[in-house]
Amino acid sequence: MQHYFALGPITAAFTVGFPALYLAARQIRRLAAWMQNSEPPKERAGAFIVMFTVFGFIVGGLGQAIWDETAACTATGKSAIQCMAFNPR
Repeated sequence: MQHYFALGPITAAFTVGFPALYLAARQIRRLAAWMQNSEPPKERAGAFIVMFTVFGFIVGGLGQAIWDETAACTATGKSAIQCMAFNPR
């Protein structure tokens, strides 16, 4: 059975990772602005965090489904490349 969306550790990692990367990039931009004595970023961080959390959940869910299908295929003895390239969806 083909699944196009699944929940699992990859979903959780992307859901937490995307907003964390945004916050890290934002802090770097704030540091650069402080070092250059200019205005810091003024975007609404809360809205971006929500957006990146939802986006990370969607991308992670799609990636988790691919990971699960590839893991099941490699358990049959095929290589991961064969499973990903030649596994019909």
